[in-house]
Amino acid sequence: MTAEQSENMIENPAGYFEELGGLHDARINEFSWDKKEKSLSVVVDDINSNFLDLPEYKGEKSAELIFSDVSSLDINTQIDDETFGISDLEVTDQAGSHEILLNCTPGGSIKFKCKAIVVRELS
Repeated sequence: MTAEQSENMIENPAGYFEELGGLHDARINEFSWDKKEKSLSVVVDDINSNFLDLPEYKGEKSAELIFSDVSSLDINTQIDDETFGISDLEVTDQAGSHEILLNCTPGGSIKFKCKAIVVRELS
């Protein structure tokens, strides 16, 4: 993990993603797995998308979610040319790691464990 990434590490991932509405309705623009680094990267169009058209909406903010030291990766998704997005991102804290369940639209999920999560804002 780089120094920049450690500065952007999310200390309370469950609370962070809950405050963002589980990233509901965020569209996934990029998805990559680095086997050697054991990291998973997901770029979304707007981490505030759950609040679109509501007074709480803080404006569009694309971001890269970087999950480090990933294990137990299980991918079962349906990717459509029109839509590949997030219906909900759930984090369950465990001893020394986080269990992530990323429910996707139009269907399926990505489930894994990781030790750290970095959110890098792109806009």
